[in-house]
Amino acid sequence: KKDIFTVKYDHLWQQKGSTKAPFMLEGSIISKTSESPIKAQIEIYTQYGQKLVSKIESNYITGTYSIPLLKGESYQIKVYQKGFLYYTEEITAKSTENRQVISKKILLEQLQNNTQFVLDSISIKDEKVDFNQTIRKALNELYQLMLLNPNLKIQLVLETNLIKEDNHLVINQKRIDE
Repeated sequence: KKDIFTVKYDHLWQQKGSTKAPFMLEGSIISKTSESPIKAQIEIYTQYGQKLVSKIESNYITGTYSIPLLKGESYQIKVYQKGFLYYTEEITAKSTENRQVISKKILLEQLQNNTQFVLDSISIKDEKVDFNQTIRKALNELYQLMLLNPNLKIQLVLETNLIKEDNHLVINQKRIDE
């Protein structure tokens, strides 16, 4: 509260033809169990994770962060830290809103034994798994979690209703492998 900072936002809204107003996404990253601040990796992507807009770390002492963005755009925020589950959320500031700051306190859960991830909507076509965008996103986030935590052990379980077929176990294993 006693520091003075100078921040240049030119790269965001002084692009050719950009008429969108800026806003600040700010807040803190906190451990859900201990309520202590966390230094975490924060990545901001355009909607659906198509393009990386910004990549920063929260303050290692206070857990706070501040990111300039444009109103009227949808963003996906991703937060990673070793020993914690990842966090992701869609953020949008409507261009008609007068707010210049959106505050977001993010609570990260510590990794624990037997944590379960449910991946719905896997469609099966001709014994091939068709991963839709939601499943791809969830699997990519799980992959990031595994990169940050190399000792993490994952068990993938597939539930199905293929009990009438003789070779359903073989087919299910192929789907898990994919």
